[in-house]
Amino acid sequence: MLIDINKKERKQPEDVPPSSGKNGSGRKVVVGFARREPEKVTTPETFISSQDEYLSKHLRNIDYKKSGETYHFTSNGRFALHDIAIHIASKLENAEVTLTSFNVSVIAAKLLLRAWDKGFFKSLRFVLNAQKKSNFKNALQLIEGKFPISYKPIHAKVALIRSGEHYITVVTSGNLSSNGNIERGFISTSKAIYDFDNEWISQLF
Repeated sequence: MLIDINKKERKQPEDVPPSSGKNGSGRKVVVGFARREPEKVTTPETFISSQDEYLSKHLRNIDYKKSGETYHFTSNGRFALHDIAIHIASKLENAEVTLTSFNVSVIAAKLLLRAWDKGFFKSLRFVLNAQKKSNFKNALQLIEGKFPISYKPIHAKVALIRSGEHYITVVTSGNLSSNGNIERGFISTSKAIYDFDNEWISQLF
């Protein structure tokens, strides 16, 4: 079954084509469409609020507690890896989160810290690119010493989220930074996929 995250009761905008069809595997598919420019950020508080509202609306068909499902998405230029991780963790309890990324922005670091202060995460750790540390040193000043960070030659963008017996994996082309680009990814609630990624990522610490 195909799930259109942009489907609304009213008529679709003319520049957004309707979605139809199946993916052939029987798995649910979430599809996003046109690029939108990111909203201006004034404070981390308002940004978390607006992004969570957006994700709650456009990823509303995802049941994070139903195991064995895979949902595909495009970001529409509106959210990045950290936004998805924060959003999912806020829907669960005692979320143990691991994030891997090529880089991390100051805004992402502030948002993750605020989510930590709100109690969204039980634990939080990072794998970041070792060769690009100098490019995001300002963000590192916010999170170094507070969370485990491993510096490796990483380019994969992954979020692992565990909450009790719920295992969620996010794989996307987007980093821990917002750039307004359309990014592609999937969200899986399969324990097998979580275990696969958790095994190689844990070896990096």
